Amino acid sequence: MPSKVASAFRKKIQEGFLTSDSTKRLITRFYGLDIELRPSRPLHNRAIDLAVELNQRLAYDSHYLALAESLDCEFWTADRPFYRAAQGSYPRVRWIGNY
Repeated sequence: MPSKVASAFRKKIQEGFLTSDSTKRLITRFYGLDIELRPSRPLHNRAIDLAVELNQRLAYDSHYLALAESLDCEFWTADRPFYRAAQGSYPRVRWIGNY
């Protein structure tokens, strides 16, 4: 998750919405949030299985679905193609556009 946050911030720097300095402050704030970071090693095999099952080129979003499964919670995504691929078999996958 921290790498996803950093990547999203980097994109906003490229788009001119953030500066490097403001991004570093945001990353510091991110680490100050009460978020439990979980080890990803146990999720990799499940993520690969999900990516294959859902015919995904990459296993990126499948990692988040695997994590949601392990926590028994919904997975909200902004990736509409992933949502479409998963919605039939995984009804707890939600598309953020429906929020």
